[in-house]
Amino acid sequence: MTSTPTPVAGLTTRPATGTTWRDNALCSQVDPELWFPEKGGGNGREARKICDSCDVRRQCLEYALTHHETGIWGGTSDRERQHMRNAKPGQPTLYNAHREVRNATIHQLAALGTLSPAEIAEQAGCTERTVHRVRKEAA
Repeated sequence: MTSTPTPVAGLTTRPATGTTWRDNALCSQVDPELWFPEKGGGNGREARKICDSCDVRRQCLEYALTHHETGIWGGTSDRERQHMRNAKPGQPTLYNAHREVRNATIHQLAALGTLSPAEIAEQAGCTERTVHRVRKEAA
């Protein structure tokens, strides 16, 4: 008996290409173990750096929040997502605070006019791609 796959909430199929957001996720190009750091073994910093420059980060985070996934999803840990789910409307979350601080750092460093995007990325703890994206969004 053959069953028809049932669409999962949060996974939107693009009619023109027949692919989901997961097909464009940068995490699919690296070792899956990176997304599941061992307890006491770090906070998944390498995984988070990849997430910072991923085009489908928001969809990934929304999926993880909806489906109570474990590991690093959308640049957040299980604990950070738990805080997000429990946050009252309008209350800042760890995720938003981290992003705002990173983006402010990028803008401050770029305003100096003396650093290359690679140098800004190194100092802000993100990728060059993120620096370009943040600066483009502000323009």
